[in-house]
Amino acid sequence: MIHKAEEQGFKPSARTFQASISYGQTYTADRLEVKGYLQAKDIKPLIEEGGSILLDSPTGSAKTTSVIDAFQEIASKQKHFYVFACPTVALTDQVANDHSLRSVKGQTERVMANAMRDARQGKRVFVSTYDKVPALIEHLRRVYPELTFTLAIDEYHKLVSDYDYRYRAISDLKAVQGQAENVLALSGTPEDIDKNEFDRVVKVNTGRNGSPCNEFGVYTFEYRKNALTEITELLKVRVQHHGWRVIVYMQSKANIDRVKQALRKAGIKTHVIDASKKSNSEYKNIVENGTIDDDVQVLLTTNVIADGVSIYNDWIGK
Repeated sequence: MIHKAEEQGFKPSARTFQASISYGQTYTADRLEVKGYLQAKDIKPLIEEGGSILLDSPTGSAKTTSVIDAFQEIASKQKHFYVFACPTVALTDQVANDHSLRSVKGQTERVMANAMRDARQGKRVFVSTYDKVPALIEHLRRVYPELTFTLAIDEYHKLVSDYDYRYRAISDLKAVQGQAENVLALSGTPEDIDKNEFDRVVKVNTGRNGSPCNEFGVYTFEYRKNALTEITELLKVRVQHHGWRVIVYMQSKANIDRVKQALRKAGIKTHVIDASKKSNSEYKNIVENGTIDDDVQVLLTTNVIADGVSIYNDWIGK
């Protein structure tokens, strides 16, 4: 559509997402058969081959772990770096913590200084939020002008779905993507991704491609003003009468606070995680251990832990 509009004289603004202009399939499509979970040995040939690859692999197939493990096995003290880009701070923290790596995030002056110190000490693998990847590469180039790098972008579909409100960070990341020697894009939901921007698309079959979600329901409300009250009552029924433990994603902190107070009055143990509460114990527990306290009945959160963050409690999915 953008291509046709440009033919008629349309001049795209800086905020216009530039989709690849192509006709028909230009990429090579391959399948990768694995038993259960991806491992570093499956990923290393893809990295060593070079070029740009979209890895279409289902949720829970160990995409992140296998890529980071492959990076660490391949990395040497030469001037080639490996950057794993994550869409959120929470996922960046969790991935970095799981693999004992530096997380590059936030606005503090020490972030890049610490990363450069690691680089001088021979470390070549970094985990970064999307928005910090350009600055990380820029700082590394000041020390290693001839550096090359491999870039893995987790949750790659977010570059499409989040573009409207994260256009600057995503545009800058796409620019850096074009400078990488190798690109490995990871997604379990690649339907909206323009696959023609890649040399290869590798579809992973783990033999366990069913959804980890055992039950899915949609609840609608006749009157919007009654939504919070009805959600609260629904949660009470599910927790108190059916024994559910529930994670609820809500965008409004004010609504989260109202639901929290109502649930706590009903004797339901409710915790909250949002961007202002990243220092609390619940957030740290998820990031560092991948778990929620077992006595928590309802977790209310914004999308701060929505994208790719793993939670390993035995009761999840039951």
